[in-house]
Amino acid sequence: MLRLTLQEKITFLVNKAGSVSRLGIPSYEWWSEALHGVSYVGPGTHFSNVVPGATSFPQPILTAASFNVSLFYAIGQVVSNEARAMYNVGLAGLTYWSPNINIYRDPRWGRGQETPGEDPLLSSRYGSAYVRGLQETGDSDPDRLKVAACCKHYTAYDVDNWKGVDRYTFDAKVTKQDMDDTYQPPFKSCVIDGNVASVMCSYNKVNGKPTCADPDLLAGVIRGEWKLNGYIVSDCDSVDVLYKNQHYTESPEEAAAVSIAAGLDLDCGTFLGQHTEAAVKGGLINESAIDNAVSNNSNVVSNEARAMYNVGLAGLTYWSPNINIYRDPRWGRGQETPGEDPLLSSRYGSANVKGLQESGSDRLKVAACCKHYTAYDVDNWKGVNRYTFDAKVTKQDMEDTYLPPFKSCVVDGNVASIMCSYNKVNGKPTCANDDLLSRVIRGQWKLNGSSDRSVLLKNQHYTKTPEEAAAVSIAAGLDLDCGAFLGQHTEAAVKGGLLNESAIDNAVSNNFATLFRLGFFDGDPSEQKYGKLGPKDVCTPANQELARETARQGIVLLKNNPTSLPLSATAIKSLAVIGPNAKATKTMIGNYEGTPCRYTTPLDGLTALVPTVYSAGCSTIACGTVQLEDAKNIAALADATMLIVGTDLSIEAESKDRLDLHLPGQQPLLVSEIAKASKGPPAIADVIFGFYNPSGRLPMTWYPQAFADKVPMTNMNMRPDPETGYPGRSYRFYTGDTVYSFGDGLSYSKFTHRLVRAPEQISLALQENHICKSVECKSIDTLSEKLCQESVFDIHLSVKNVGPMSGTHTVLMFSTPPAVHSSPTKKLLGFQKVDLQSQMAEIVKFQIDICSHLSVVDEHGNTKLGLGEHVLHVGDLKHTLNVVVA
Repeated sequence: MLRLTLQEKITFLVNKAGSVSRLGIPSYEWWSEALHGVSYVGPGTHFSNVVPGATSFPQPILTAASFNVSLFYAIGQVVSNEARAMYNVGLAGLTYWSPNINIYRDPRWGRGQETPGEDPLLSSRYGSAYVRGLQETGDSDPDRLKVAACCKHYTAYDVDNWKGVDRYTFDAKVTKQDMDDTYQPPFKSCVIDGNVASVMCSYNKVNGKPTCADPDLLAGVIRGEWKLNGYIVSDCDSVDVLYKNQHYTESPEEAAAVSIAAGLDLDCGTFLGQHTEAAVKGGLINESAIDNAVSNNSNVVSNEARAMYNVGLAGLTYWSPNINIYRDPRWGRGQETPGEDPLLSSRYGSANVKGLQESGSDRLKVAACCKHYTAYDVDNWKGVNRYTFDAKVTKQDMEDTYLPPFKSCVVDGNVASIMCSYNKVNGKPTCANDDLLSRVIRGQWKLNGSSDRSVLLKNQHYTKTPEEAAAVSIAAGLDLDCGAFLGQHTEAAVKGGLLNESAIDNAVSNNFATLFRLGFFDGDPSEQKYGKLGPKDVCTPANQELARETARQGIVLLKNNPTSLPLSATAIKSLAVIGPNAKATKTMIGNYEGTPCRYTTPLDGLTALVPTVYSAGCSTIACGTVQLEDAKNIAALADATMLIVGTDLSIEAESKDRLDLHLPGQQPLLVSEIAKASKGPPAIADVIFGFYNPSGRLPMTWYPQAFADKVPMTNMNMRPDPETGYPGRSYRFYTGDTVYSFGDGLSYSKFTHRLVRAPEQISLALQENHICKSVECKSIDTLSEKLCQESVFDIHLSVKNVGPMSGTHTVLMFSTPPAVHSSPTKKLLGFQKVDLQSQMAEIVKFQIDICSHLSVVDEHGNTKLGLGEHVLHVGDLKHTLNVVVA
C-alpha cells in the first residue's frame, strides 16, 4: 500500500481495475458470472472461435431440487475447470460473482430461478457446496483458490420490480428474528462453511439502511462475526443508487465514504473511482480503509501479475452463483436460484463455489462470488423495483432464512467474493450497510475476499452527494464497486474529509488478497497448477453428461394418474408435441447464461426417441391468442400428447417480477382443450418414457392465485400475523392452502421408511447455577461447545424400494420444534439421496447436532434451544424426541 498513490488505490476499488505499470500491476476485470456455467454476462468473459461455448447446467432452482450436495459441488468443479481453461487462453477472469443464495420467499420474484429456493438449510448447503466446488481449495494450501466465488445478494433481497416498488429504493423491513433464522443463514454458511472469497451486498435497504453502507452488516457481521477471508463487492452501481435513488447521503463523496467505511472493498461500477479521493480529502474516510479494501480485492492472487500483464490475459473473477432465497414464485429471477429452502440453498451455493474455485490450497482456480447479499427477491413488481425496494426483514427471518446460504458460501464454500444487492434492507442499502458487510461477512463469517456493487445514490437517495455514497459504502465494508461510481467519487470523498484513506487501504488490501489467492501474480499461468487446462477441457463429453444428469436429478414429477407415466417408447408410434416452449432454445438455458455447447430443444429430444408431430398452440409465451384447431387435430390422431408450456424470461427475470401465478395468457385454455382432445394422457416431463426414474423434490412453495391477490410482495415477514390475516411465507411458516408444497415430488416407484435407531430423550446437564435448574424454562440459550458436542446423536432409518422400478429416493428429514418464539411449524434438518433396486433396502444415517439442527431464533435474533417435544419426521414416519434439563 505504501508504494501506491491515493489515485492508484482508487482504481482498484472498481470492477474494471486499472494498471500500475511502474509496479508491474496489470489491469483486471473483476466481473464474471457463473450462475450455472461460465456466462457471457459480465465484461470479464468472452467466447470466441477458440472456445465457442461452455457447458450449461440447469438453473439453480432445478439443480437444488435434486437435494444432492455432491452434485452441487461437482457442478462447481466443472464450471471452474472450464473457467480456468478459458482464463489460460485469455478469454475469462478468475473472479465469479456467483452463487445467488437469496431466499426465494415469494414465487412472484423475477429472479427466484437463480436461487436454491425458500429453505435456509437447503440454500446454505447449496451455496457452500457450490462455492467449495468453484474455489476447490486443497489441504496442502487451503488458502489458494481455483477461482474466487461470490455469494450474493446480501441481504434480504427478493424484490426487483413489483407494482412500482423496485430494488433500488425498496426498504426491506426485517425483524431481528427473521433476519437471523431466514435471510442470514445462507450467507453465514457461504462464509463459514464454504469459505467463500467474496460476498456481494444488495441494492435494497434493510430497515432503513442500504446494505452496502451498513457497517453492522458488512464489517460487523461478514468480517467480524463470520470472519470473511476475502472481499465485499457491491451489486452493480449500488453505491451510485445509495446516493441518487435512496438519498442516503448528501454528496457522492459521502456515499463513497460510508460504503468504504462500512466495509465495502470493491465497487461494481465507477462510483468509488470517481468520488473516493474527494471523500478522503474531505475527511469523510481514512485512507487506511481504502488500503484494506484494495488488500481484500487482491488476496486471491500471488506473483502472476507481471506475466498476466505482459500477455494481456483477462480476468479470473466470476460473479456467480446466485443464492438468494426464492421466497415468492412471482420473482422474475427465481430460476437462477436453488429455491426457497435455506439449507438447500446453502448446500448448493457452497458446493458450487467449491467446484468453481477448486482451491487445493489458498490458490483459487477462479474466484466465485455469491450474490445478491441480501434479502433480494424483488426486481420489478407493480412499480416496485430492486433499485428502490426496501426489504423490511425481521432479525429472525434474516438469521434463519436470508443469511444462511451466504454464510455457507463464505464459511463452507470459502467463496472469494460476496456481491451486495441493489435493494435496501430495513432502510439501509446493502452495499452501504456496515453491519451486513463488515460485521457479518467479514467479522462473523471471516470472508477471505471482497464484496461488490453500487446503486446507493442515484435510485435510493440514501445520500445527498455521490461522495457521501462512496464514503458510506466503503466505510460499511464494500471492497469492490460493480460500476464506475466509486472510481468517480471516492477521491472527492477523501478530499472532503468524508473518508479516511485508511478505509481505502483496507478495501484495496481485501481485493488484492483475492488476486493473490488466485495466483494472479505468480508468473506464467501455463506453469501454474491449472495451467494445462485449455479449450480441450471445455464442453467435454463428461461435462455435458454431468449437465444432463443434473437435469435428470432435478426433474420433479408432481402428478401422475395411474398408468399415465411412464410411456413406452416402443408402443408409442406417434407423439403430439404441443406448446410454445416445445422449440425453445434460449429459454432452456435460462438467464445469466453463457453460450452453450449446443442447443437442444424439448422437441429435438423427443423426436430422437419416437415419431413426433408438432403444433405451437401459441405463437409466443405470452399467448395472447391460441391456435386450437391444428393442436387439437394432431392430439386427436396421436397415441399420446405432450404439452410443453410455461414461462420464459419475458415473464419473469431480473428487473421483472410476476403479478400473478397463472400460466401466461391463454395457455390454460390450450392445456384444457388439448386434454379433452387427446387420446393419450398429456405429459409434461422429460422422463415420460421411464428411462430415468424421477427423484427431484420442489425446493419452493407454489401458492394459489388468492395468495398473490392478497399478499403484497414487499411484506418481508416470514411469520404469519393472525391479527392482519397475513399467512406467512415458505413451508416453515405459511398457514394457508398451497398448490404444491416444498418437498413435493413423485417417483415411478414407492419407498417406505422404518425407524431403526433414535433416542427418545436428550437430557442436558446444565451447570448448577443455571436458572433453568430452578425455574421451569421453555427454551434455553445456546449451550457450551462442549455440551453441544456431547449431545450429538444419530438417527438410523431403513429405506426400502417396494415399487416395480429401480430408482433414487430423496430422503428429507424435518422437525417440528416446541411452540416457542414463533418457531417454524416444520424445519428441514437434512437430506440424503439413496439408490435402490426394486425390493431392496438400505440404512440411511442422519447425524443430529441439537445446537444447530434443533435450535430456533427468538424475537431478538438470539439462538435458543426449545425444551420439550421435538417431532422428527420423514415422509409418514414420525418420532418424538424429548429435550429436558437433567
